[in-house]
Amino acid sequence: MMVVALFLLTRCFFGLKYVIKMSVNVKNHTKIQERQEKSCKTDLDSYRRRLEIQEGQVEHFESAAEEAKAHIDEDIAKRNALTDDLEKAQAACYQEAPKMQGGLPLDVMKKLAALLQSSQPEPAMAV
Repeated sequence: MMVVALFLLTRCFFGLKYVIKMSVNVKNHTKIQERQEKSCKTDLDSYRRRLEIQEGQVEHFESAAEEAKAHIDEDIAKRNALTDDLEKAQAACYQEAPKMQGGLPLDVMKKLAALLQSSQPEPAMAV
């Protein structure tokens, strides 16, 4: 009977030792998972901050592009107004030239008009 009791006691001891060992493994595994979760949260926060910075940069560049387009549109409007004024002046010259006493000959007026047109600035390229 003593041998059976000793056998059962030994088995209980080894069973308890196994349970303790498994408990330690579970605790270690839990700690590892907690560290991994913390690391993932840190990475996620970092990526969120980077995304917010990049979104701010995109907004800044979009705003700058809109301003540049507005300036280009203004310059195009000014160029068109100047071209209209030039065409009106050329038309007036052609109409008034024959009436002028001692006016410029027609071929000279045409050369002058061609020279004026060739000296116009190049149109701005659209963005």
